[in-house]
Amino acid sequence: MCILCEKTKEISEYKTLISKSIIRDQEILRNTEILSQEKMPILQELCYSSVKWPVKLYYPMFEARNAFAVPNNYFQSLFINGGKMGVYFSHGSTRSVFFSGERLILLSKTINHHEGMDYFTSFTLAHFNKNEYVYGYEDGIFYIRAKIKKTFFNLINKKIENKEISFNFLHYSLKNRILSKDQALTSTHMKNIYDNYSSITAKLSSSDLAGYVISVPHFSPHPYLLQVHEQLGYGSNRELQEFGVNRYFESHLSGLNLSRNE
Repeated sequence: MCILCEKTKEISEYKTLISKSIIRDQEILRNTEILSQEKMPILQELCYSSVKWPVKLYYPMFEARNAFAVPNNYFQSLFINGGKMGVYFSHGSTRSVFFSGERLILLSKTINHHEGMDYFTSFTLAHFNKNEYVYGYEDGIFYIRAKIKKTFFNLINKKIENKEISFNFLHYSLKNRILSKDQALTSTHMKNIYDNYSSITAKLSSSDLAGYVISVPHFSPHPYLLQVHEQLGYGSNRELQEFGVNRYFESHLSGLNLSRNE
C-alpha cells in the first residue's frame, strides 16, 4: 500500500489545486488551438494524450528535474518522434510521473505567453503498462526509462496518431547533494554547468521554490505536494524530498530499495 496515494485522495486542498489546474489547462488548450490556426501551425504537432482527457489526476506527482533546476534547464529531457520537448520552467509547467494502479503515467506540459494568451508549447499525457517501461538502480542512480511507439489523440487537430515517446529520467542519491541557495552559488559544480549563463543568482532564486537546491538530476515532489507536506506527514519540504520520494517509488516498483541511502 502506498501511504502517499491514500493520503492525497483525502486532502481536499490538494484535490482543489489539481482541479483548478485542469480547468486552467482546458483554457490554455483552447488558446493553443486558436494560435495553431492563426499564427503558429507547429503547435498542431505538440499536444497529445494516450488517455481520455481531461481527467482528474488526484495522485502524488514527482517532477523529473535537472541538476540545480535553473529555469532555462529545469526539466529532464522528453522526446516525441525524436523531437525534444521544452525543458524550461514557467508557471503551470511540469514534467511529472506517477502511478495509477500498475500503470506509470507521465504528465508533461510547457507553457508560453503570446499577446495576453497562455498556450502550450508542448503537452503530453501518456500511460505505460508494466511491459512498456523499465526501471532500476545502478551505482547510486535510480532510473525510469521508456522508448516505445504509442497511439495518441492529437488534442489540437483531433486526429489519432502513432508517435514514439522516449525518456530516461534519473534520480541520484541525495546524500550531501541538497544545498542552500548560498551554498549552490559557490558550488564549483554549478559554475561548471552554467558558466555560460549570465546572472546565475537571479536564475537560481527564481527556481528555488522549495527552499533548497539539489545539485544532481532528481525527482522532486510536485509544488502542489509541497504545499500539503504537513498533511502528508512530513515536517518540511526538505523532509518530503529526502524521504517521501524514495518511499513513494519503493511502494510501486517491486524490488526497489532506495531507502538504504537515507
